[in-house]
Amino acid sequence: MLTHLTPKLDLILRLQNCAAMVNYFYSTVLSLLDHFLRVTRYSKYTTDKPWFTPEFREAIKCRQKAISQGNIAKYQRLRNRTQRMAAKLCKAYFSSKLEELYSSDPRQWCLKTRKILKMDDPNPLANSAVRSVTLNLANFSEVAK
Repeated sequence: MLTHLTPKLDLILRLQNCAAMVNYFYSTVLSLLDHFLRVTRYSKYTTDKPWFTPEFREAIKCRQKAISQGNIAKYQRLRNRTQRMAAKLCKAYFSSKLEELYSSDPRQWCLKTRKILKMDDPNPLANSAVRSVTLNLANFSEVAK
């Protein structure tokens, strides 16, 4: 099956020193990796959501191409597909983040959960109205002294 890519044993045995054998080994492994695991490049933009995948980006491109060509039926089908895909990816992303938080310490879990849910700071002194009243009381007590 891989006879054209497998190293020849007699060639390895003919090498004179260990460094040559190591170099031959690494060059063989790297050539096999290049052959079977090709590098794919894609752009990641700062506006992308963290759950965007290359497949999702491709689905968006196809959807946009369909609307630009005026193919409304294809656009609607692809729109529904991308919306379902976005919902699944988003749910999977946040589920994995919460699973990571379960294994971390409770304080970090609460802080990151509040951040994900966009909840206000539970600290009553973090509220600007309470903070201003507190500062006014502090100033009043300094003037009274």
